[in-house]
Amino acid sequence: PDRLTMPAIPDEGVAVLAGGSGEVLFCLWPGDETVTSAEGRSASSAHQVIAAQCCATEQPAQSDGCRRRATMGAHNIGPGDTDADCLFGASEYKRSALTPITYGAAAATCALLGAVLCEQSCANSGCYYNRHPVYSAVPCPRTRPPLLPPATAPPPLPPI
Repeated sequence: PDRLTMPAIPDEGVAVLAGGSGEVLFCLWPGDETVTSAEGRSASSAHQVIAAQCCATEQPAQSDGCRRRATMGAHNIGPGDTDADCLFGASEYKRSALTPITYGAAAATCALLGAVLCEQSCANSGCYYNRHPVYSAVPCPRTRPPLLPPATAPPPLPPI
């Protein structure tokens, strides 16, 4: 993904979902481009590294479109069968074995494969991602927290 165009996080934010339930754990906002973990944002998942998953372009919200595991076909990616087919690596039950990836790199990798980030959690689709938060293409359903005001310079010191 280094040479790909990394999609920006949309202004309306994107939801990071629980990999097993699909519950919205938190949102990413413009400025969160380097976030790869739920640390400090949500403790609801067994593992903190955010997992990436792709969906078939024509089925981003249907379970048949999920591609946590995938194999390359002639024109698109098809479902895979084993953890060796995990698009972003397989995790483990007791510890995260995933390499951290940003939202932009995940979206760019899906696009490179002819797919999109999913509009769902793809629960029970393999790779132990149920134990992780997962990136999604779901617009954030929450209100953006207020931005911190820019730092102001301290007042000048009085003359001596």
